[in-house]
Amino acid sequence: MTLTNNAQQPHHPATGQASQSKRILIVENDEVNRWLATHLLEQKGYFVSAVTDGQAAIAACAQECFDLILLDLQFQMPDGLATATALRQQETATTPIIAFATEPTLNKVPCHWKAGINCYLSKPIQTEEFYRRIEAVLKLHTLIPQSEKPAVVFDCEEALARIKGNVEILQDAAQRFFSSSLHLVSAMRRAITKDDPYNLDFAAHRLKGTASNLSAHQIVALAERLELMGSIHNLCGAQATVTALEQELARFKAAFESKFPPFPTVSPNPLSPPSQANRQCLTSPADS
Repeated sequence: MTLTNNAQQPHHPATGQASQSKRILIVENDEVNRWLATHLLEQKGYFVSAVTDGQAAIAACAQECFDLILLDLQFQMPDGLATATALRQQETATTPIIAFATEPTLNKVPCHWKAGINCYLSKPIQTEEFYRRIEAVLKLHTLIPQSEKPAVVFDCEEALARIKGNVEILQDAAQRFFSSSLHLVSAMRRAITKDDPYNLDFAAHRLKGTASNLSAHQIVALAERLELMGSIHNLCGAQATVTALEQELARFKAAFESKFPPFPTVSPNPLSPPSQANRQCLTSPADS
């Protein structure tokens, strides 16, 4: 088992960033890639440890808790997928894993999900994508326990304060939201069925933005989870999350209408005489 110096003496972020830092383990046998990933993460203030093979990764995770594991798939004894499976059987069962993968191995993405890999990054490292995927995976991981806690369905005071107490504007915005949310949820369902992370990301982002305006915090949390799933291209569990979102939308609508009942729709009585305006509409040009 080979351990790099990084595993024994983790790199530390710059002063002032440590309190907000996450601990990340890099499992990479290529020295240049290992150095580059470590350097990029340190620039963002992460604590970084690094090892060169699967056995070292399993040993490191048995000794220390990490917030994220970056795992290369191109090594042997054990290989990347076997390492991920072994890590899932340890106390790291819920620690998110991002796999480094080349284009040929990306064709095996379904196998990655079964092995417990949450996301993948293509080689060579693209800095913008590297940061975006890592931040998305970490955020999604922290959202899961929070969104399972009971939350206020509708924060009426906050929503009204945002528009200086204008109830009419709030009611109008809510009616528009009820209509648009149906279309956006349908778009999410279609995207998941087609395994289309881009359109899931897009629809969830739109719903999150409109729900924020109405202070529907639980809807925001669920929409953000779906948005992050689309961002990391992992739609496992997305259908169940959309179902939870639909239930929360119904709860929000009921909560909103309990405070602001919709205006009743008055249906004309067919036996009553038409009004003056209606008589004018019913009068033909020939009669005038």
